[in-house]
Amino acid sequence: MRALIYSNTGLTSKQIGLTGQVISDLKDQGFDLRIVCCNNILENCYANRTHNLIGCAVCQSRLHKILDLNHIDNSELISLQRYPEAYAVDIPSFDSLEKIFEFSYHDIDVGRGAASSIISYYRDYELNTTRFGSLIELEIRKAINVLLNFEKMIDDFKPDHIYLYNGRFAEAYPLFQLAKKRNIPFFTIESGAGSNYQLFKNDLPHSIDLTNQLIDSTWEKGDSQSREEIAEKWYEQKRKGTEPRTAFLTGLQEKGKLLREWIPIKLISRFLILLKMN
Repeated sequence: MRALIYSNTGLTSKQIGLTGQVISDLKDQGFDLRIVCCNNILENCYANRTHNLIGCAVCQSRLHKILDLNHIDNSELISLQRYPEAYAVDIPSFDSLEKIFEFSYHDIDVGRGAASSIISYYRDYELNTTRFGSLIELEIRKAINVLLNFEKMIDDFKPDHIYLYNGRFAEAYPLFQLAKKRNIPFFTIESGAGSNYQLFKNDLPHSIDLTNQLIDSTWEKGDSQSREEIAEKWYEQKRKGTEPRTAFLTGLQEKGKLLREWIPIKLISRFLILLKMN
């Protein structure tokens, strides 16, 4: 069995550790692996938005450390390439978020991943060319380049499975969509409880439909004698801010009073983009 792995934000310590664990687990299962390395080709990424070269060097160093620990040799590595076609595509003007969502290349909606990245950067979903023109173009061209890379990788390696981290941002979303288009089973990787990872089969971790399915299946597997009591206790603790495994934002708040300083954040943008992704 062959597996293609793409996880490119080694600046995030937990993620690079989880990526190493996924590689280790797949090797133990006997998979023939190919790990895709950015190799400083991406113009930016979510963890390094300004393409800081020191940040790129740290990211690559951490990735190669993880690969060395897993005894991955050069024959198992694939580096992203720069495809001139991606930088010759005519990028139109966009007057709304919906128009960006609709922009596609090779029948892959690369604009959707680009918009998701920008919204995550700025917590602002009112995207258009007037406000974010150069960044929209950068993210779309980056997404097209990633798509062209993975079209060739899949043609050459012919993976039985694909593993990618998160999958929502411009540098990863094209692979998520390409795997769906070509009916290749895939798993998106996300942080789980504690130091564990969680795999989401054939969908994004942010999928509301998939989350509902997981909730329902977990509930059905639970002990029918105790699950309601456990659930009630958890919700009561969440309400009171005493649930021991969760970070709470109300720790400095005095009950019944507003904080002295209040910094408004456009949280609604985060939820809107996730809803529109499904």
